[in-house]
Amino acid sequence: SLIYKDNFSTVALFEKIGLKTGDLLNRINGYELDNPQKAFELFGKLRLSSQFTIDVKRDSRAVTLDYSVVP
Repeated sequence: SLIYKDNFSTVALFEKIGLKTGDLLNRINGYELDNPQKAFELFGKLRLSSQFTIDVKRDSRAVTLDYSVVP
């Protein structure tokens, strides 16, 4: 799992997809996020996806964010 913290280079992207400061990122499309490199690789692959899901823990609650990309 990874914790999203404010960071100038990532704020715009993460806020656009609905992440909030302090969110604990657990999975993208079912893939466990066990290190930062894996997370960035998966985010890179999302650019080619038409649908994806991100599972986070927010304020001690499990939250699933579902997305459909419209060209």
